[in-house]
Amino acid sequence: MSWETGMLCSNSFSFSNECVIIKRNLTVWGVDALKKKFFAIGLVLLASLLTGCGFRTVDQMYCIPRRTEEYTILQNTIEQAMDGLEFASPSYGDNQQMVQSADLDGDGKQEYLVFARGNSEKPLKILIFHETDNGKYVLLEMLQMNGSAFEQVDYVDVDGRPGSELVVGRRLSDQMMRIAAVFSFADGQSNQLINTIYAKFYTTDMDSDGKADLLVLREGETDVSAGTAVLYTYENDAMVRSREIRLSQRIEQVKRTKVSRLQSGETALYISSSMNDSAIVTDVLTVKDGELINLNSGNKLAYSVRTLRNYFLYMDDIDGDGVMELPNLMDLRAAPGQTDGKRQQLVYWYSIDSEGYEIKKLFTFHNVDGGWYLRLNLDSMTAERLAVSKNGSGYTFYIWDETNEGAVPLFTVYSFTGKEREELATENNRFPLYRGENVVFAGKLEVGSGVYGITQESLTQDFSLIGVDWKQEG
Repeated sequence: MSWETGMLCSNSFSFSNECVIIKRNLTVWGVDALKKKFFAIGLVLLASLLTGCGFRTVDQMYCIPRRTEEYTILQNTIEQAMDGLEFASPSYGDNQQMVQSADLDGDGKQEYLVFARGNSEKPLKILIFHETDNGKYVLLEMLQMNGSAFEQVDYVDVDGRPGSELVVGRRLSDQMMRIAAVFSFADGQSNQLINTIYAKFYTTDMDSDGKADLLVLREGETDVSAGTAVLYTYENDAMVRSREIRLSQRIEQVKRTKVSRLQSGETALYISSSMNDSAIVTDVLTVKDGELINLNSGNKLAYSVRTLRNYFLYMDDIDGDGVMELPNLMDLRAAPGQTDGKRQQLVYWYSIDSEGYEIKKLFTFHNVDGGWYLRLNLDSMTAERLAVSKNGSGYTFYIWDETNEGAVPLFTVYSFTGKEREELATENNRFPLYRGENVVFAGKLEVGSGVYGITQESLTQDFSLIGVDWKQEG
């Protein structure tokens, strides 16, 4: 039985805006079995409805506050409604709690949603509880659906009316087929706006009209067909479907998706997929002149990057400006005295605008074997004269002169392990860049560093570890 210390706040299920730190039993938290339902619901409600108070002492962090009257009333109401049912929390996305809250009807009060499963013809059920004027809770509605599991739940404004629409994705029984449905409660009861097949879906404002849209990715017609995308927007009291557009790869090859922005400001969905396990290609979906388009439709190999030492490189907002950057590789020049022909590579990052044009942003050097990378504040002309050589645990960066006759060392990055790593990291004018549990990364300024404005502070700031996401698919 494993325990975790976690912080639970009021954004998903609470009667206050405060946070409390508690210990929760992770094993029991995920139990669906009917015989443990009352214990599980007690944990969920306790974790969510506790009263809290900002910062506390260590002793106060683990004391259990008194139950509120609201907590007791809601718990009893849910227990009665759950008779014969078991919990079935969503398995994907930001909302995976068994009990969730949202203002569905726009009255300023939170409705409470319980995700459950039964043995009826429509086994998946969403129980929606509403607070009455006298402080009681009643079962407002029970949505019943076919399927074997809830997968994803979002709360967004689709129709522009008060309250949040409920977007539910579910997997059908014994099939990989998935169904997404959008429900509105603006009139006091559920109104299903759409019910559609999906492989993946996203709720975001693609057309910049202030309302969330439903962007759906689907499987191709055959096992070897590329996937497709369709956008649903709310217009004239109904969900309107865009034309279907093609992706460059099959849905099974999709490794990563992110909603971000183009350099020109438009919202875009970036879809990175593998090509024969040797490269990543990125589709960029956006809305232009009212139509959903794929900026990669004209050339399937556009916005592609081959693997770096067998590692996939994915899109990222590498400079933190809110615009997604895409990576590509550039071979460096040979280092002084190098004869083996094995040149290092730089990653150059570029954004794209609504016309599909590339805008270069910055360069990085990734040492995927060592697990670190450096941001390099160099212009394109200077980057083309860069060289890197490996000597033991160090990587020395050189800059060739414009005549390609001589190279000057700029700096060296080292990694030290073992008992003497701290001493080695500070010897011979070296300085620590990052201290890990079993390794210390260190830097050393070489003779050419001053000319290009490289200092101990700048090198330390530009050094980062490669996250786990860089080293695995997904």
